[in-house]
Amino acid sequence: MYIFGKSPLRIPDDLRKQSLAVGSTENEIIAAFKILNFNVVPTIINETMMALHSGMVSSFYSPPIVAAAFQWFAAAPFMTDYPLAPVFGALVIGEQTWNRIPKEYHWNYPILSET
Repeated sequence: MYIFGKSPLRIPDDLRKQSLAVGSTENEIIAAFKILNFNVVPTIINETMMALHSGMVSSFYSPPIVAAAFQWFAAAPFMTDYPLAPVFGALVIGEQTWNRIPKEYHWNYPILSET
């Protein structure tokens, strides 16, 4: 996870001058950013682009791949050079689908649960 902004974000005070989009349901994160004196704007993810273009927000945090997929980076092109937090993820597929993938592409991970 990185923070993106409409202007360079070199130190925390740079971000304090911007309005930071935070998921409207992420109450703990909203509270944490507020304790750190950041200008938090609860935002629905589907409305982030509109919020960036309207000036409602001028920064957001996201994995770079998400910022690219949603084209948010175009409205806030300055990415911090330090990560905010790691992002963990998983891909779950059914056994029938897994078996259609050629064996040469299989990893040597055990199946975690049988279906």
